[in-house]
Amino acid sequence: MQINVEMLLLSGGLVSAAQGAVLLYFWRRSRSALYLAWWAASFLVGGVLRILVELLPYSFDERNFLGILVIMLAYGMAWQGVRTFGGRPVVLPMVFLPPACWIVIGFSGLFENGSIAQMRAVSFLYAFTWAVSAFEFVRAQGVSLAARMPMILLCAGTAGLYVLRIFLIPSFPYPIGAGPAESWAYSVLFFVSIITTIPFGTFALALSREHAHATAKNWDEEPHHHHIRLRSTFFANVRLMLRQYRMRNEPVSMAFVHLDTGVERHPQAVENFERILRRFEMSVKASDMFSVVGRGEFAAVLGRSTAADAQAHYVNVLAGLEKLCRRQGWTLRVGVASSDTVGYDVNALIEASYMALSQARRDSHSGVVAFTSSMRKPVTPVMSNVTTLVPQPGAIQKHTIA
Repeated sequence: MQINVEMLLLSGGLVSAAQGAVLLYFWRRSRSALYLAWWAASFLVGGVLRILVELLPYSFDERNFLGILVIMLAYGMAWQGVRTFGGRPVVLPMVFLPPACWIVIGFSGLFENGSIAQMRAVSFLYAFTWAVSAFEFVRAQGVSLAARMPMILLCAGTAGLYVLRIFLIPSFPYPIGAGPAESWAYSVLFFVSIITTIPFGTFALALSREHAHATAKNWDEEPHHHHIRLRSTFFANVRLMLRQYRMRNEPVSMAFVHLDTGVERHPQAVENFERILRRFEMSVKASDMFSVVGRGEFAAVLGRSTAADAQAHYVNVLAGLEKLCRRQGWTLRVGVASSDTVGYDVNALIEASYMALSQARRDSHSGVVAFTSSMRKPVTPVMSNVTTLVPQPGAIQKHTIA
């Protein structure tokens, strides 16, 4: 049977791109799961760019070089996704480490193009990225998730396949080895890509769902060190975001949300907490950031947003949750601060947001407070920007606290 190699490679790219689109869709519904965004980007980059490489009128060697470069970049992004899942901050240079190594291999002259040594070096890089991903899953802390072990086995198994390939290269045809190209070898390569791409995406979605449910179930019972890890990861990523907006001279707002549930635990508390969490997640744009950072505490960073914009935004969010909170006897309070008031330093934004949140928590009702410079004074400030949701259904009032 004749195998169309070009169509096989294009099909692999389409499968990868489709998997990335699915992960991107679910990430947009759960913005705090940044690892889904990284994995979606990995599949989309690996799929779309691979298709473009195959369609462009380049020579075989050029397509081979660019194709491996795309795969290396996709693997680097997936690696950072695993780090994010494990509660560790993103290290952007690591994203470009695998492709940078391949560029060195390709242009340094140390390896002859298409030689056994070069292919072994590539296999080693592939195995390395999958192995470190497996290691990141192993050392990921937090709640026990059923899908984590299959993901560890998948990553470790794929790394093992690439290690095995190192020894098979001299005796197998291209693209598995360094021998003359054979169509069946392309079929094997396509099969391996399918049995890694589809299970990885499936387990990724399972991890996301399990993690969201566990977060909602244990939101007021998780150990303190877990919240510290969440906060450190989130704010490490916030620093990168603030740096970008400072370069563009655009305003950024930070918001801290506190959910006060009182002492009584309602039977539907977990379900309702998930609804509140999902509502806040869906309220931020794809370019913004959101995370659970403590027991009943959320944090968000809104790009291109002043303090007034953020305050108006969260007034609308709280209005949509008013009936639910009143039925549960819960109170939501939000403190916001903006770079146009305190600058782009992450610590200054955190401090200002918490000052505003502390001011909001003085009121017995759900409300949003925007930081002003007068809050830094030791005397009791006169606030004209406190927006409170009063208990009456749908009623929003703006009043001054003296």
